[in-house]
Amino acid sequence: MTQPSILHQLYIRLLAIAATFALPTAARGAGSASGYALHGKLPVSMAALTTVADRRRSTVRGATIPVLAGLAAGIAGVNTDRADYGKFNAPGGSGAGYGLIGGPLLSDAQAASFVLPTRPSKVETGALGGVNAIANNYYNHIVATNPGEYLNQLRAHDGFYAAYLGVSWRPEAERIDGACPLAHPTTAEVLQWAANKWGINPLLLYAVATQEGDWDQTNVGDNGTSSGVMQVADRGRDHAWPGFAGAGSMLARENTCFNADFYAARLYSAFHGLTGETPAGDIGAAIQSWYSGTVSAPGEYTAEVYRYLSNQSWVKLYFVD
Repeated sequence: MTQPSILHQLYIRLLAIAATFALPTAARGAGSASGYALHGKLPVSMAALTTVADRRRSTVRGATIPVLAGLAAGIAGVNTDRADYGKFNAPGGSGAGYGLIGGPLLSDAQAASFVLPTRPSKVETGALGGVNAIANNYYNHIVATNPGEYLNQLRAHDGFYAAYLGVSWRPEAERIDGACPLAHPTTAEVLQWAANKWGINPLLLYAVATQEGDWDQTNVGDNGTSSGVMQVADRGRDHAWPGFAGAGSMLARENTCFNADFYAARLYSAFHGLTGETPAGDIGAAIQSWYSGTVSAPGEYTAEVYRYLSNQSWVKLYFVD
């Protein structure tokens, strides 16, 4: 759970990054001919995304690192057919009246191609809007300025991936890259991208971001040991997930895309029984385990997430004045 704070390490780091670039107004306007386009009609399971969509906006392609593509080749037996996008039909994968998981695993670029252009939240237009915009665009910016530094955070001997050697969900962890190929995405667009990548209904990530980080990447909770829109546990002995020490220590704090990508990957892994914390095929238990650790069934945390989902609470809290 969050403890909103302005004067903390992330804020200072992002302000330093902010000094190196400015946000072009075009990125908040009509977009670009090189932007991605949503394919066909939005599936009924995600129709509520249109509530905060912006018809005047289009997504814009961002910079990429070719070796970071988010491919699912290392995960055996999974569906990667983009034609099945929006089909959240995994047994045990429904909750609050929605199919929540079971879609195809998409590459980073494919996931971006299905993002519905969505306006910035009140967090992004408020006092901390500039810092959130920087965190949302972190990957696009660092790839354009210092891609080697980003790869080092992932691939160094003490980087993120090294921490998952021998871990039960290593193939899934090695697919986490935070490499959202969109320029200046809004927080909603980042959440959609991460959900699309892992075959998860984006509305679920909207609800969890409401429960956890209040749609604010600068939020730090659990006495400074969890961070970002999804409150990823990245500090503290017996609290932090592997990978957030050494070279990878700032990944979940500086980069909203990585924060959301990590959450979605870990939820996918928990649902499939790969993390050892939950029984396979129970999305409610997988959601609960983000808060409670090892569980055998959903609890009050899941119920709260489902209430946010049923009520679409993010609309009133973060988009309506």
